[in-house]
Amino acid sequence: MSLNKLIVPSWLCSIFTIFLPPIDDRFPIYVFFFSIFIYLSGLSILNRRFIPRISFIVVIVFSIFITLIIVSHLVNIDVSFGSYFVKFLVNILFLFSFVLYSYNNKKIIVSNVKWLRFTLELIIFLTFSQILLNVHLGNIWLIPVIGVQNSIDGYEIMKYPIYFGSLDKNTWATKFVFIVIVYLSFIYFKVFSVSKIKKYLMLGMATFCVIYMLSRTAQLSFILFIFLFYLWKILFVHKNKLLKVVTLTVLIITSVLASFILFDKLFHIKLDSADGLAARLYLWKAFYLHLEHMYIVIGNGIFSSGYILPLYERMDNALHWHNAFMTMFADVGFFGLIIFIWILKFIFWHGDLNRKYRLIFLCYFVPLFISLNSQYAGYDNDVVIYSSLVIFLYIFFIYDKKLK
Repeated sequence: MSLNKLIVPSWLCSIFTIFLPPIDDRFPIYVFFFSIFIYLSGLSILNRRFIPRISFIVVIVFSIFITLIIVSHLVNIDVSFGSYFVKFLVNILFLFSFVLYSYNNKKIIVSNVKWLRFTLELIIFLTFSQILLNVHLGNIWLIPVIGVQNSIDGYEIMKYPIYFGSLDKNTWATKFVFIVIVYLSFIYFKVFSVSKIKKYLMLGMATFCVIYMLSRTAQLSFILFIFLFYLWKILFVHKNKLLKVVTLTVLIITSVLASFILFDKLFHIKLDSADGLAARLYLWKAFYLHLEHMYIVIGNGIFSSGYILPLYERMDNALHWHNAFMTMFADVGFFGLIIFIWILKFIFWHGDLNRKYRLIFLCYFVPLFISLNSQYAGYDNDVVIYSSLVIFLYIFFIYDKKLK
């Protein structure tokens, strides 16, 4: 069997498995499928013995980043977390492998849209089923109406068994929003087609999940993407000037009204011990307090927050900085942070596309940027999966000749 017949399915399985709860905390299921994809795509590149059709600087930058990760771990081996080192390395290798493979196999990647659609729809359906079950078990049907008073109240839905999703509510909600954003975008750009009934059915299920997951980060990301997407559509798709003015006015009024309603019901922010925002402010304060003690060149080891945060009052139970850029600086140093920013630029800014299609990628970057600044450590599996899906859309545009 050709390797190409296995590589894309392994990528699709990787997407699906980030929603499977871990059997063992030390070995999440997705690591196995990520490793398979890395191995198969590596074999494909070696067997064909070609020079990757991608800028040489991309290969160099990714290679330097991987080297920095390894060096930071080895130099700080006494305090660096081995399990997170493996997670970080596997996720970056996965993204690097996808970049190399997709840029050299555009036709193969694009030809598997049927199975990609099935994977995304299955994730949306199973997430909806899980959320629906937990809402029923908790009898919390009215929570969007009565609202929540703090972050702890938002975890009501997690008190029941999770068969599909994530054990962390906010991470689950955010990775789900990423999938929904990609699914709806792929329909709009005709990457694949679905009936109107199915489209609105999937949108309804997705909206239900986003509301009842009660994650402010995910909800804000979803709302901002919708706003930016329609703003982009008004500016670059609608031709009639009067229609542009009318639709823009309706969009702004609707967005403002929706923001007030959502803020009142779901975005209660109180800077006390029960609020997630307050906890993040303490975390970020600890980062700046410890900044002068950090090794800014090679970093302080992978998941360095695990030993830095307990040094500060009220930080015993904290896991990480809840800011990817802080994490990169602390873990792999200043140069690692610069490379991380460069990789984001490589994924979400494409100067070879025309202005219309170039700017749409900024709409995809905003939800990720919000999550990176408030929730993620930076080397999370959903970050690289979302990035791979955005790269897929770029490959589709290239293949469809949307360059001028």
